[in-house]
Amino acid sequence: MEQDPNNLLTSDERERRQSYASLVMLDQLEMDKVMVTTPLIFAVCVACMAQFLVGYNTGLMNAPEKYVFAGHSTAMWASAVAAFCLGGPFGAGIAGKTADKRGRRSSLLIVTWIFLVGGLVQTFALDMYSVIIGRFIIGFASGFSSVLVPIYLGELAPPTLRGTLGTLTQFAMVIGILVSDLVAFPFAQKWRIMFAITPVTAALQLGAFSFLLESPRWLLGRDPKSKRARYIIKRLRGCRHDDEVQTEVRLFLSAAKAQDSNDKSSGSSGLREMFQDKSLRFLLISSLILQMAQQLCGINAVFFYSTSFLTE
Repeated sequence: MEQDPNNLLTSDERERRQSYASLVMLDQLEMDKVMVTTPLIFAVCVACMAQFLVGYNTGLMNAPEKYVFAGHSTAMWASAVAAFCLGGPFGAGIAGKTADKRGRRSSLLIVTWIFLVGGLVQTFALDMYSVIIGRFIIGFASGFSSVLVPIYLGELAPPTLRGTLGTLTQFAMVIGILVSDLVAFPFAQKWRIMFAITPVTAALQLGAFSFLLESPRWLLGRDPKSKRARYIIKRLRGCRHDDEVQTEVRLFLSAAKAQDSNDKSSGSSGLREMFQDKSLRFLLISSLILQMAQQLCGINAVFFYSTSFLTE
């Protein structure tokens, strides 16, 4: 028969252990309160500026159609609008590999420069062909950003806030669409001002780039002993003690290990397995339909109302 170790403790020792346990619980509660730190807020805001530009350029071409190089053909304007969609898949296709190779922060720097270049080409366009080239470059950056920013926010966010911060990608994008419609009312005829908002926003993002921290998960994936990763974790989480930092490091490493094992087990058949799993099939199909409905209904509605209002 095993003897209860509590019976071997004196009343003073038992009280000391209870006091220590209470202090640990209080420290954990206080740590949860400081999860939302100033460095985390700034990093998230700077990253979401890229998604804002995605939304802004999604709705940008609705209003100024008859003012941008007046007299262009319908085919020419359709090409300018479609160039954005054509560039998107190319950017999305290389975003993941670039983020894994160069890091999340460096990849965000690259996409910001692409937004800046594309915005300048579009703003100072000499003809419709220049507009098409600028739209393609911006579309490339938008596809790149749509893959990269959710990865970055998910790796930066504390576990309790991962879902909340994950929604900011869509929130920033729809805010960009809204701003493009609001700006269209006073500046539809002065279309270069509308186009200039893209490079100006990208320049502001470059100016605030010092607030953008590298993903500690990416750093730990390359070097589990990375001192830079531990420094960033301490800033992001507001940790006060080394043991708190080590706890976060273990969480990052365990999450990365679990993801690697899932990737190896699923391989390239992950999508097929989700369709075959009856518990996931309905959720997957529902998500696809909702995303298609958002694109086919929401953006078309914005286009219809904005153009019909401005042409009256």
